[in-house]
Amino acid sequence: MENRVRRNTLILYGVSALGLVAIVLAFYFVFLRPQQEARAQVQETLSKQVAVAQRQEETVKAKRKAEDRLVQLNGQLQFFRKRYRGLYFGELGADYASENAIQRANREAVWRNWMNIYYSGLGPSLSQELVAVANATDVEINTTVLIEAPPKAPEEVAPPANGLLKPVSSAAVGAAAPAPAPAGGAPATTTTGSINVDVTGSLPSLLSYFSRLNTTQTLMTIGAVKLETVSSVPTRIRATFTATPYLLATGPGAFPVLTPNVTKIVTASTNATPATTNATTARTTTASAPVRNASG
Repeated sequence: MENRVRRNTLILYGVSALGLVAIVLAFYFVFLRPQQEARAQVQETLSKQVAVAQRQEETVKAKRKAEDRLVQLNGQLQFFRKRYRGLYFGELGADYASENAIQRANREAVWRNWMNIYYSGLGPSLSQELVAVANATDVEINTTVLIEAPPKAPEEVAPPANGLLKPVSSAAVGAAAPAPAPAGGAPATTTTGSINVDVTGSLPSLLSYFSRLNTTQTLMTIGAVKLETVSSVPTRIRATFTATPYLLATGPGAFPVLTPNVTKIVTASTNATPATTNATTARTTTASAPVRNASG
């Protein structure tokens, strides 16, 4: 009898333990595990949202910096276009064949203005600017300015993609005149936009000359400068360098258009036909003896 009671008690304990384990497992799988999975999903979603929010904050900051940079660049562009010599472009169509009457008239005006500037205005004015700076700083200058040909017809008019025209022909570098083009072939020269300049004077005068170049109406960059003493006058120095003048495209049809909504940049076609009718010499010299400035 006692053994039976003990056995029944053990069975009761075992059944109770198994029932308790079953209750715990049922509670875990029915209630606790789904809650943990739901919590993990919510935590993962929250982490993703926090990461997205952080990226959005960085994007907003980057957008603001880009907008501020755009304002700065537009301001600099407007300054250069007002400060230096330029060519005005009215509103043009993307395709000459589909342009309206106003766009055709603007294209015609740009073409005529381009011809006037390149054939009669730019070469002498650029030469006069270089000579005027030389006279003001008491140096002698020797250079030749040869302007590239404008577009042959209004249909070829297109503003430069970067907003800068290089009007000087390569024939002005080294050679006194452009080489003749072969019959029925391409021109013998190409546009490099640079001219050779030779100035002679004392070192203070040369330094003043380079400083005064920034005051001209033509935007230009200066290449490497080679200095050498003049054997006949040891106190005088000759500086040889290349200068690249620019003509800035201005007006509503000019490029680049610096706006946040720009989706297409029109590449301007270039015309490399050299002009043979407009060769101007600043402070003309002969091969044997340079001509001094009036002040020298």
